[in-house]
Amino acid sequence: MRGVYLFLLRRLVRWSVLGWVLGLGGLLGLSGCAPPPPYPTFSPLASHPQDANWGRTTYQLAVGDRVRFISENVPELSREVLVAADGTVVYPYVGTVQASGRTVVQLETELQTKLGQRLAVAGLKELAPYAPDLHADVIDYGRSQVAVLGEVRLPGVYPWQPDTTPLALIAQAGGLTANAWFVALLIRAASPQAPAITPAVSPPALRLDLHKLFLGEGPPNLRLAGGDTLYVPPAGMYQVLGRVKYPGQYRLQRNTTVLQALAQAGGLKAFAATNRLTVWRYQAYDAVGGGELYLRHAAHFVLDEPPQAFRVSLHDVLQAGDLLMVPTGFLF
Repeated sequence: MRGVYLFLLRRLVRWSVLGWVLGLGGLLGLSGCAPPPPYPTFSPLASHPQDANWGRTTYQLAVGDRVRFISENVPELSREVLVAADGTVVYPYVGTVQASGRTVVQLETELQTKLGQRLAVAGLKELAPYAPDLHADVIDYGRSQVAVLGEVRLPGVYPWQPDTTPLALIAQAGGLTANAWFVALLIRAASPQAPAITPAVSPPALRLDLHKLFLGEGPPNLRLAGGDTLYVPPAGMYQVLGRVKYPGQYRLQRNTTVLQALAQAGGLKAFAATNRLTVWRYQAYDAVGGGELYLRHAAHFVLDEPPQAFRVSLHDVLQAGDLLMVPTGFLF
């Protein structure tokens, strides 16, 4: 009887070992035949192309900028100069030269010309082939800050570079908040070349449609200058009163229609007269602000009093500051 039990125990152990081996082989075979993961490997981000000549050919020098000149023929003339408070630089063998308001290329061309004239005047024409071939670059921007204010996550002052765009500045400030409007104001810095006797005048503001910029439909070459301020105002608001479920004030989205405003207010109540929907609107006229009320605190405007009332349909678009009135039917 004991032999029978030993025989059965051996058979059980053999089948267990065999099953374990077959199961392990199946797992290894499946893992070997498994397809690669459905996601590709990460590749390094491509850097955006930079226009290396922009700072030399387009940017106009300002007070506080530091320019480096390099001369391979005459190493003694390789040096750094600072644009002084009067907008000039001092260069050896040339003296004082106006730099503010000129590009780097214009400045280096003038210095080369004056150095060549000095050689000619000194009677050293035989040294003309050895005249310094200057190459200049801006190594430090004096007005090297731009500000971003309003509805961004990290408003403040940030370093400025010649290729700084409004979108790059917004990204540097952490992006827009949930309460941001889709229009921003770019307030240009006052020109440093303005005479001191000129009375202070508010710099013009450029109205930017952020949605178009995000879609790549804005000005392609728009860049900020040192000292500029980008202001993102809060979203405009509108009010819905009358026969709606939740009358009150709501945030205006882009191209909000009357129908969308009614849905935002919870829909219509019974006996609402949809054929007599009325909007009360203040008319603000301003060429810079586009006549929108959210710019009252950022630009001059002219306001007509009292507000104008007019009938609207369900597909009319609301403006900031509108008051939508949903009246009751005549019989109720």
